[in-house]
Amino acid sequence: MKGFPNQVADLRILASALKTMIDLQAEGKNPRDDDVFGEALIRREILRTDRHNTPVDDYLIQQRAKRPADQGLRTRPRDLRRLFRVMGLIDDTDLGITVSNPTVTVAIPSVIVRAPGLSGTRAPL
Repeated sequence: MKGFPNQVADLRILASALKTMIDLQAEGKNPRDDDVFGEALIRREILRTDRHNTPVDDYLIQQRAKRPADQGLRTRPRDLRRLFRVMGLIDDTDLGITVSNPTVTVAIPSVIVRAPGLSGTRAPL
């Protein structure tokens, strides 16, 4: 909880991360798994690997060699999920992730995420 809630201040990144959670669940993957969510955020270029822009696969190997508590790959998605929970955007107390408010709309210039249906659509900038 070192950086919570200061992990991300860019609303486009927050909206993209929320959409990634929804997409992972739709693909049958577990967005509550820090490793799964973290890898998806890195591969989709929502979060950077590190300040040196290490190639993704190298970064994943480096991160997974560390203790789980020291893996940015796991801690950043965990804190994002916690932030979404505090903001009332998600309920992840069950086996999956649900958008808490069926009328919630997160609208950022390049990303729109809507519920119900948990569908996301891209809008032009």
